[in-house]
Amino acid sequence: MSWQSYVDNSLLGSSHIDKCAIFPKEGYNIWAMSLGFKATPDEIQSILKGFSDASFLNSNGIYLDGQKYLVVTANERTIYGRKALISAQSPEGVEQEKATATVEGLRDYLIGMGY
Repeated sequence: MSWQSYVDNSLLGSSHIDKCAIFPKEGYNIWAMSLGFKATPDEIQSILKGFSDASFLNSNGIYLDGQKYLVVTANERTIYGRKALISAQSPEGVEQEKATATVEGLRDYLIGMGY
């Protein structure tokens, strides 16, 4: 499956997500995105820095597409922002379908908890 297919089918196709993007941990480009989604290189780099030092994100929030998201959790593996923003990375060798199901399951749980 292509990266754009994950955006179109797994995320947008769920009807729970209306804007999204997938970008590599280096953040130099966007692999796939929904129509109307915009993220600046600075926004992407700020989020990616949060994986190694979350203090800035915890103090200032996450910005994507010009919108601010409050940080709920940030650590070396995952960053969650209010409004159900989930950024996750799976280790090499993990089937994308399994990683996607894991993230979507957590997303549904967080939405059910009011995030």
